[in-house]
Amino acid sequence: CNIGCEGCYSFAEGLDAHRAARHADLDEFIVRELARGTNFVTVVGGEPSLELDRLKKLYDAFRLSVATNGLKRIPHEGFEDLPIGVSVWGDHETDKKLRGGGRLDVFEEALRNYAGDPRAFFYYTVAPGYANEVEGVVARCVENGNRVLFNFYGDLEHRGGRLDYAQGFTAVRDAIDAAIDRHPEHVLMT
Repeated sequence: CNIGCEGCYSFAEGLDAHRAARHADLDEFIVRELARGTNFVTVVGGEPSLELDRLKKLYDAFRLSVATNGLKRIPHEGFEDLPIGVSVWGDHETDKKLRGGGRLDVFEEALRNYAGDPRAFFYYTVAPGYANEVEGVVARCVENGNRVLFNFYGDLEHRGGRLDYAQGFTAVRDAIDAAIDRHPEHVLMT
């Protein structure tokens, strides 16, 4: 269920289905999914921190995880056991360029909002040409009191250059291995 936009999506309806959001739609979705035996939901997209009342309904009904850009903090109260994946795409300059429109330091704001929060981990999407940033990004997250999980960038928009996955991920994997060696308690992959 994509709760942060103006629509509610259900696997039964297809991922691309869209209709005006109503609280009753989400309530119906929850009832339907519970009846199907759904017990775990991941919320991504549409920035779920902007729709806390809807997020709370899902949190109360299912085991839940959420992905956020980190610009608005999801409060601890009412979401005490919510795993929160905070997106990051590189160091401050790279993340600003790729996600902040060249102006907004999304990474810095997310670090502020989730400093020392045991629910939060940074979900770091690494592109092939940015392997040199891995250690610095991981170190900054660890210093912030967070853990890190990695994702590998797929250049679906064909931007090319340093983002082109065709150049391979050998250097990225080596950098991740080094980060695991340096921060074994804070990196959530092996």
